[in-house]
Amino acid sequence: MVSRSRLYCWGVVANVIVVLLTGVCVVPVGDAAGKDVNLGVTYVEDTAGTFKRWQALGGYLSKVMNASVKVVPLNFDATVQWLEGGRLQMVLTNPLIFFLMKEKAQLSAMVIMAFKVRGESVDRYGSVVFVKAESPINAVSELGGKSVAIASKNSLGGGLGGLAMVEQEGVKVESLTLKELKEQDKVVLAVLNGATDAGIVRTGILEEMVAKQRLEMKDIKVLHRIEDAYPYVHSTHLWPEWVLAVRPEITPQEREQCKKALLSIPSNDEVLTSAGLNGFKDTGDMFATVSPFFDTVLKLYHKIKQ
Repeated sequence: MVSRSRLYCWGVVANVIVVLLTGVCVVPVGDAAGKDVNLGVTYVEDTAGTFKRWQALGGYLSKVMNASVKVVPLNFDATVQWLEGGRLQMVLTNPLIFFLMKEKAQLSAMVIMAFKVRGESVDRYGSVVFVKAESPINAVSELGGKSVAIASKNSLGGGLGGLAMVEQEGVKVESLTLKELKEQDKVVLAVLNGATDAGIVRTGILEEMVAKQRLEMKDIKVLHRIEDAYPYVHSTHLWPEWVLAVRPEITPQEREQCKKALLSIPSNDEVLTSAGLNGFKDTGDMFATVSPFFDTVLKLYHKIKQ
């Protein structure tokens, strides 16, 4: 008879081999005896930080569903590939991937993330299009033929969202020289240093750099600025925050059970504090409302990916 400790060791070795061969680490959370569920989490920075941030959520869902939920950090392309291959039953991702894969992967939005900003719960975000304060560019319509720094052609807030608005304002993306800088802070610095004419970042990035004394708002000029009650400057209309969505393998009963449990988590619970969240919110009709804008975003995504 093989001891449980030896079986555990073999399992660890097997997981290490999977990491070495595929570059993807799958972490089972909890000891539930029910079905296996892969929870894909699209990461922006690194896998280790993603594990740490979302492990508690995986454990919580394991208990709620009486299942073995495995947290699977994936980059943008891998998230799409795993959804296409039917290897994920749940996914925590940005609205771009949600709309990109909604029909093909039969995704249903369950809840979205919410953050606490200046005492308020914020569950939407957008893009900021900006130039250096002394730039002669005063409107989005003047960006034709200019260089624009973005985080990535896969980034929604740090690229595609702002570019979609620019196209809606009459400037074709083909007329722009796009510079992918990977990190949004680098986009801001490129504009300040004159390395690019304009930049696009996710809402909140500018204010975060101001708080860290890496930027003064007087040094930049926001184009197409929208004045409203939202706590961050923004150039685009706002769309829902990152979404936790499920595939048909998660039954309607399980979906409602998870949704109810997620919406009732206390704000001081480890599930939220470790993820840096204020809570989860019901999606309501948010995705239906922004669907027309995302038609433009997806067309642009396919165009600039070629």
